[in-house]
Amino acid sequence: MPLFLQNVFNSLGRREEREKYARLELKRAEDALRLHPESSDLAQMGAIALAALGKRDRAKEWIARALAIDPDDNNTRYNAACAYSLLGEFDRAIALLET
Repeated sequence: MPLFLQNVFNSLGRREEREKYARLELKRAEDALRLHPESSDLAQMGAIALAALGKRDRAKEWIARALAIDPDDNNTRYNAACAYSLLGEFDRAIALLET
């Protein structure tokens, strides 16, 4: 689920909807990643969904996977920073953004 939708649901106090769409996004990312394991974009989507669901360890694994696949891509670093910010790891997020 795009980060902006998570923020919208959060600001509206609609946690159940946020979690519903995060689970749906995670399922899509998992299914697609099985077919395209080289896709950084799919790993990024999954990382953000996992972070939104509070699945810290798995989110970090997916962030690492996305960064390993495409370490020099600004979009990958931005989405990794978004996932880290959802996990409350603001220093790591800022470090990625500064890169």
